[in-house]
Amino acid sequence: MKQEIQKLKKRIVYAFLNAGDKILTHEELEKDISSIEKDIELLEENVFEDDPDYAIIKDLRKAIRRIKIDNFIYDEEIELDLMFPNRHNTDFDEDSMSYDSVFGGD
Repeated sequence: MKQEIQKLKKRIVYAFLNAGDKILTHEELEKDISSIEKDIELLEENVFEDDPDYAIIKDLRKAIRRIKIDNFIYDEEIELDLMFPNRHNTDFDEDSMSYDSVFGGD
């Protein structure tokens, strides 16, 4: 597990640096980030919250999210979080996210 985490860290740093230096095209960066996210998901499947690697994997996910925001890579979850920052609260009303509630009914 440690080796996989180290490889992902290197890939994230590579993507971050290449995005900042504009070495990768936008499409190449999106593809790279998508691949990294899939690998993170595979690691998450094998880690429990009480595992010390859990926090590291969460940090990797935050780093990817930051790269996506900084480079205007579309992510539905990020967009929903921006539109509805409290949507993860237990008392959040899912109906408030409907088209009619945002733009009004006909």
